[in-house]
Amino acid sequence: MNISTTQVIKQKAPKFFPFFPDFPFSQDSPDFEGREREFRRQSLGSGFIVDSDGYIITNNHVVENADDITVTLWDESEYKAKVKGRDPKMDIALRRTYDATPTPKLVVAVGDCGCNGGVFGETYASLGGIDKVIPVDAYISGCPPTPAALLNGILKAIEGK
Repeated sequence: MNISTTQVIKQKAPKFFPFFPDFPFSQDSPDFEGREREFRRQSLGSGFIVDSDGYIITNNHVVENADDITVTLWDESEYKAKVKGRDPKMDIALRRTYDATPTPKLVVAVGDCGCNGGVFGETYASLGGIDKVIPVDAYISGCPPTPAALLNGILKAIEGK
């Protein structure tokens, strides 16, 4: 699934007129010093549905400060969503979950985002692959991977244990 968000940012026009006193802006200009302007910042991420009530898990940076959230499923149906909770330190939560899981542990990085950070790679928006946080037993690439690739990857991970 894809998750797209929009954040509305309000900002005052820059105060550069003291440096350019003869600059030809009129007070009616939308960029006139001190006027508030509105920008829209968009974000795109992925997630997965975790229960029959439609709760979705995604990364914090995807929904942080979002004013509008749209979820698009595999069949291209779209739904509006609201944030019910978020954790800016999700990598810590992932590490704690891993540490609390009894052995033997089997971790499979699924999809390009799980394997290497996807189109974001290692940037301000992503830590990179899941192996940057916890040890991984198998990698299944694709966006999304096919069901056959999922089954083959899980079987290889089990055989490797």
